[in-house]
Amino acid sequence: MEIENIVANTVYIKARTGGQRKGKSKKWRHYLQFPHYSQCLPIKNDIDLSYPFIVEKQPIGRLLFKRFCEQQKQEDLAICWRFLERVEEYETSDNDPEQRRRLAGAMARLFDEHLSLTEGNQSQQNDKNHSEIANTENSANKTTLVNGDGPPLSPSCSPSSISATQQNKLLNDKFIHKCVRISTDAANSTGQPSTTLFAGLAKEVRRSLAGEPFKQFMETIYFHRYLQWKWLERRPVDKHTFRLYRILGKGGFGEVCACQVRASGKMYALKKLEKKRVKKRHAESLTLNEKQILQRINSPFVVSLAYAYETKEALCLVLTLMNGGDLKFHLYTLSPGGFDEKRAQFYAAEITLGLQHLHRERILYRDLKPENILLDDYG
Repeated sequence: MEIENIVANTVYIKARTGGQRKGKSKKWRHYLQFPHYSQCLPIKNDIDLSYPFIVEKQPIGRLLFKRFCEQQKQEDLAICWRFLERVEEYETSDNDPEQRRRLAGAMARLFDEHLSLTEGNQSQQNDKNHSEIANTENSANKTTLVNGDGPPLSPSCSPSSISATQQNKLLNDKFIHKCVRISTDAANSTGQPSTTLFAGLAKEVRRSLAGEPFKQFMETIYFHRYLQWKWLERRPVDKHTFRLYRILGKGGFGEVCACQVRASGKMYALKKLEKKRVKKRHAESLTLNEKQILQRINSPFVVSLAYAYETKEALCLVLTLMNGGDLKFHLYTLSPGGFDEKRAQFYAAEITLGLQHLHRERILYRDLKPENILLDDYG
């Protein structure tokens, strides 16, 4: 029995570390191939197409929208996205005032450089427009001398077109000056900068991105790629999709073992719920509720559902793999004297954020205990 455990542990550790291919199977390479985007267009009718869902809740949607913003000719889009990334980093650096001041200074320089570049481009455009207007007036005067009547000014050279160009900017100068002022004040402050200092500005930027830029994104190849990923998510899975490794634990309805996706090599935890036990305890509705709740969760602080399938004997839930052990093991075995204050605060903050996410989804968790608080590889 000990030899079997040693072998199982060795194989499991080798799968986690990965070799040259990191567990990817060549035979399953076709599983991750994208179809032509035209085959994925009907999916639009079945999914949420709002900005908050695609960009803020979907990791692949966020990445594709970021690339869309960076590749556009309109400089404002890239600036907006870089600003939101800086704000997110700023808000999560609450234990380091110096880091917050550096980030605030970086945001001030970001908008300052953008403002200088915009003003330089606007000055060149104004000079060009004035030159075109002057040339048009000269030609009009010459025509008037000959025919007694001159042509009207071209609409593209009129002063109204200059103001229209300014109105089409995603970020107006007033907003940019406000960002520069707030960022500069935070960078030069001696105390602890407020966590919500940029919350209002970030909300305005998201509102701007959710308008015309998001509509343009929906017409590009980036959105087509998003639909292709959604098509891949809908591909059916079964027991042959995964490699199974050692048992990690046992519960009331079955066991939990480590597994690996053959196509991608990514590791997960496979929770098997034996149908006989579920039926014997009349827990069909309980099992269905667990699956539906796990599907709704989208938080880095709560275990989420990656796949779900069934076999003849069991219902299988493929979940996020947490290799660091549970909090009870760390508290009573590795640290019998208790955690230090900073570590306890860190764990408490993660638990609080996880519970807040569940409450936003109107989910009440009633089984919070050290055994159910899991740590990842990094603790």
